[in-house]
Amino acid sequence: MSQVVNEVKAQFARVLKPSDSEHLLEVADYHFEEAAKLKKRDIRFARKKLLIRNSMKRLHIGIGVELALKAAFLRKGVCVNKFSTNPPPQGLENNPIHQFDVLDLSQITPNNTFTMGALINKYAQVMKVAVNQEFTDGLMIAMTFRNKEGHSSFLNHEFEPNNYRLIENSVKRVYREVFNQELELLISMTAQETGVFNKA
Repeated sequence: MSQVVNEVKAQFARVLKPSDSEHLLEVADYHFEEAAKLKKRDIRFARKKLLIRNSMKRLHIGIGVELALKAAFLRKGVCVNKFSTNPPPQGLENNPIHQFDVLDLSQITPNNTFTMGALINKYAQVMKVAVNQEFTDGLMIAMTFRNKEGHSSFLNHEFEPNNYRLIENSVKRVYREVFNQELELLISMTAQETGVFNKA
């Protein structure tokens, strides 16, 4: 890998701390509000406005969910950066479940964080709550949106309104049970819907 690429990677290398939780949640807020309220007229590209608007909404959803989950884990004092070695140090699990106060930070890499899938899989364990399939599905759909829209584009995408309702409900639950915030969230996808993003 070239020096310039390594230099750019180094600009983004850091171990996220619990103090980063508030910032990550604020940026997640931005992505959720964009997902909720973005309109065709906001898309500057002259053609395929609906296609591009919907793609951007799904990207905003996926990024927002990942940042909100990282903020949630950090809020609970759990490290979201990976270990420097694989397998991890003896007695530790290669998952985002470890409190900062039991870790040697020299064993944590600033270069990589745990995947969104790992955060979803360990949410119940870290938050000490029971989760149902609908909650997990909402988060997993958001991850799928992020992955697919970030790596390709399709002329057609079958729209399933319930996917967005599942995501909204999952996000509202995370805000409520981790951050003690009541969130109004409606991701508008049809002309009859008005996007909503409000926090209380």
